[in-house]
Amino acid sequence: MVTKHYIITVYNAMIDDMNGVMQALDKNKTRWNEVLYFAVKFAHQKLSNNYAAATPVRGYPQAAIMVLVYLHMNTYHGVLQV
Repeated sequence: MVTKHYIITVYNAMIDDMNGVMQALDKNKTRWNEVLYFAVKFAHQKLSNNYAAATPVRGYPQAAIMVLVYLHMNTYHGVLQV
């Protein structure tokens, strides 16, 4: 059974992977990497829009929620040491 929680978990994993790919591509400034970076960035934007549609925010400012999600994801993956 696919639940909303599962979908959000998959979205988070895909966004993390795309962020890693974009960071790796940003290091080399070849034409091929720039084109691939643009494609991944576009896919990231589309996925972010789908993520926002899957997680409607009611009663809380969107920016505060996104900061909390960012901190949770990066603390969970060991990027931030809080």
